[in-house]
Amino acid sequence: MVVTMRFAGSMDMQVDAQGLSFAMTIPMLGEFAAPDRVHTSIDVSALDFSSETIAIGGQVWSRTAPEPWQESNPNQFVTPVNPA
Repeated sequence: MVVTMRFAGSMDMQVDAQGLSFAMTIPMLGEFAAPDRVHTSIDVSALDFSSETIAIGGQVWSRTAPEPWQESNPNQFVTPVNPA
């Protein structure tokens, strides 16, 4: 059983819209602590954008820099942020 871990990955994004087409790779870093704590961060410096998400149990907080942390609806995320 994993108790804690750090992870890194990336997400490839392709946008094709009227008058707009681009592709980019978005890096993601994170930490997990059993049974139900996850922290993830992404940084897209090309777009001057970064964000973080923290999930503990069924509660989720997120922020987009430089904005303050705010509680989020866990259902707004496509994939579950609670690994428990």
